[in-house]
Amino acid sequence: RIGQERTPVQDLHFALRQLSDIALRAISPAVNDPSTAVNCIDVLATVLVELARRPAVSPYRGGPDGRLRVIARGPTLETALEQAFQQVRHYAATDLACTVRLIEALGEIGLAAASPSARAALWRHVGMVARSADRHLDEPHDRATINDRLARAAQRLGQDVQPLLLPLTAPESAIQATP
Repeated sequence: RIGQERTPVQDLHFALRQLSDIALRAISPAVNDPSTAVNCIDVLATVLVELARRPAVSPYRGGPDGRLRVIARGPTLETALEQAFQQVRHYAATDLACTVRLIEALGEIGLAAASPSARAALWRHVGMVARSADRHLDEPHDRATINDRLARAAQRLGQDVQPLLLPLTAPESAIQATP
């Protein structure tokens, strides 16, 4: 269908952006509502689990005669992950609940993802979350909680968690930078 505005039904990236925007507003200092952000992460994860379960669709569309008419590339798990979690990951870096839920969500999506490239993309995102947490969260208990979730995600994605584990004490530069 063609219409004057994009709709979530017709455009997955639009729907992901809307949910991501709600999460971003919720974790902004003006609103400070991490529970809503976590709920958005949950919904984003549910959508991405469904996308991960679907088999890859050929972008090539032919007419009744079999001749190629259109190349229509749909959303991939990799592009949807970027749309859903890139900004949320960045702005949620100082919030433990959001950081933990992002790691858990990526692991859950991994249970549905069959392809090695999808699992690699998910693990790449887990790594980005872990590095952000290492820079922004300095409480040893919080870091231990993150390590626990990293270990679970690594198990679900078939990865080695050791390179991502956070030291239980933050780097000296992070402690000094915290007001």
